[in-house]
Amino acid sequence: MELCKALDEAVQTYLRTATFPVAVKILEDESQFPQKARRPLRDLGYRLNLCQGISLARRYGWTMGFGREDHACSNSLVIMGMVEVPEFIKNGSIVAGPYTDTLEHGAITQSVTPRSDRPLNAFLLAPLHKADFAPDVVLVYCNPGQAVRLVQAALYTTGGTLESKFMGRCACGSEIVTTLQTGQCQLVAPGGGEKVFAMTADDEMVFTIPRERIQAVIDGLVGTHKAGANRFPAPFFGLKAEPEFPPVYAELERYVGLRE
Repeated sequence: MELCKALDEAVQTYLRTATFPVAVKILEDESQFPQKARRPLRDLGYRLNLCQGISLARRYGWTMGFGREDHACSNSLVIMGMVEVPEFIKNGSIVAGPYTDTLEHGAITQSVTPRSDRPLNAFLLAPLHKADFAPDVVLVYCNPGQAVRLVQAALYTTGGTLESKFMGRCACGSEIVTTLQTGQCQLVAPGGGEKVFAMTADDEMVFTIPRERIQAVIDGLVGTHKAGANRFPAPFFGLKAEPEFPPVYAELERYVGLRE
């Protein structure tokens, strides 16, 4: 919990994101949800997509609990390892058309779609500042400028590059499954489904932080900020440059005493 508080303070101090970072905890089953967690089917009367639950946590500040019966997205059940990949989609049938020109190309995309190698049966989501649990993954919704700062922070104590893969769909898999499997931060471009259903904006990206990298990202945000140039908002050099005006202003400048 102290780590959650420290990360939230670092994000708000150095990035000032428009919405709350979201803490994600994977539980064995729904019996482990705290009483305060809202369940889509029980409390709202209908199922939601997981990305909608994340948006409710980051925008409303709600703590959300997702068991299998709360998911509206059938594809999420496959991605999260709750059901086996059915044979009839392995040929790319749910990819071709919206995302690829042929069934063959759709099958290639389907084959590399993230999928958990164990059932992720229950998800507990909470705004980071309210999380009273140790998250497995933290999701930070950010603009490109903030994303750059988070990339810099993640590499501060390791060097190298941050590697992410983009496919324009199934963002929940990249955000949660890939982060858990690699143990590394990911930069995710939300796909069409998340934009349509969860109202993720066109200028938003998602930076993911696995539990084991939280302290490193905190240290990186602090360390790179102290360097001076790596800040958000960016300290544009041009703000300290002497301005120049078109020659037509010359007479007016002489009139007000700015030139001889």
